[in-house]
Amino acid sequence: MDSVQTQDPFANESLITQSKLKQVAGGVSSMTIWRWRRDGVIPEPVSIRGRNYWRQGDVLTALHQLTTKQEAA
Repeated sequence: MDSVQTQDPFANESLITQSKLKQVAGGVSSMTIWRWRRDGVIPEPVSIRGRNYWRQGDVLTALHQLTTKQEAA
C-alpha cells in the first residue's frame, strides 16, 4: 500500500520568536535583526501582547534572498 504524504499547508505560517529568528539566521545579534528590519531585509514582525513574531516562511524567503544576493556580488 502506498502511503500518501500530505504537506502541512500552514507550515510556513508558523510564528517564530526573535530568539528563534536569530538562531535560524546563523546566530546573529539583536542589533542585526533591528538593522535588517530598518533596511527592509526582513519583514516587519507581527506583535502579539507586546512580543514580536515573524512568519517562518517570510523569514526563510528573506534569508534566501539575502544569501543569493551576497553570492551574486
